[in-house]
Amino acid sequence: MLELGIWSVEKLIANASQLSELLEKIEAVDRVAVDTEADSLHCYREKLCLLQISLPGRDSIVDPLADVDLAPLRATLERKEIVLHGADYDLRMLRRGFNFVARRIFDTLIASRLLGVREFSLAALVKRYFGVELPKGSQKANWAQRPL
Repeated sequence: MLELGIWSVEKLIANASQLSELLEKIEAVDRVAVDTEADSLHCYREKLCLLQISLPGRDSIVDPLADVDLAPLRATLERKEIVLHGADYDLRMLRRGFNFVARRIFDTLIASRLLGVREFSLAALVKRYFGVELPKGSQKANWAQRPL
């Protein structure tokens, strides 16, 4: 298990066999929550450095900087509904990072605004609906550095 601040990640995906196992889990669900991390604060042209994937009962981080062919992941995700928060940046990073184009998305930021929620940041929504305060510590991290 990978510890990142207060969060524990069940699996860091950095090789083909780990990716294959994750793909089996993704195939079993209709909807996948996705978040990206890039090195935009540290490089002129940012690159996709981490792909966080959440399924019911499982959180995984895919390392796009590892020597792994992500084409099977792209093909699998393109068949699913993708849940994002503030999807525009993540969708750009996914397109640039591994040529992913979402077919169906649910953007929690847009949904919260349509519901008239005044504070619609991810941190505000998580606190409001789940009573959890998200730490801010990793927002400026250099996600391109390895090891994580």
